[in-house]
Amino acid sequence: MTLPPTIRKVPAWTTLLGIALFAIALWWLHHVIGQYRWRDILAHMRAIRSSQLGIAALLTAAGYGVLTLYDALGLKFAGARLPYPRLALVSFMGYAIGHNVGVNTLSGGAIRFRAYSILGLSAKQIATVVAFGTLTFALGSAAYLGRGFPTRSINAAFMNFDPRIVSLSRQSLARTRKRTRGGGQFLFLRIS
Repeated sequence: MTLPPTIRKVPAWTTLLGIALFAIALWWLHHVIGQYRWRDILAHMRAIRSSQLGIAALLTAAGYGVLTLYDALGLKFAGARLPYPRLALVSFMGYAIGHNVGVNTLSGGAIRFRAYSILGLSAKQIATVVAFGTLTFALGSAAYLGRGFPTRSINAAFMNFDPRIVSLSRQSLARTRKRTRGGGQFLFLRIS
């Protein structure tokens, strides 16, 4: 039997590598969580009210629903059209794996590349979607943190930021001044 040119046979060593990595992960988990007892874990899980679990599940679903909008906007920016249910599934897979594996742009981008290429998008369009999502997230985070640091300086200590570097003291807020340039207001902080 011959395989279509789009399907390649996977070498046996990759399967063995996957099994070996899974075994290492199980061994590592055994040693990391070996200090806990199952009955204690189950007792703590049973102590969580079902209403709290329901709210957590609802907020998780809402969070992933909002994350699909990054892909929807990225696809629109790239000039590609896909039905929302398909892009939502690809986006969910990309973010679920990307957030758990880490380095979301690479791991989630690989998932997106595989799924979107099957759906007919070009490599340039897929790269545009991934870059759009990464850039808009970075800009949003920078804006949110830029606004939050001066007003929530106590939280900076929990994020391992040196308050002297980001100038989070109340005295620096007292020295904050507003300037108007070109019809817009800009907030300047003096770093002390």
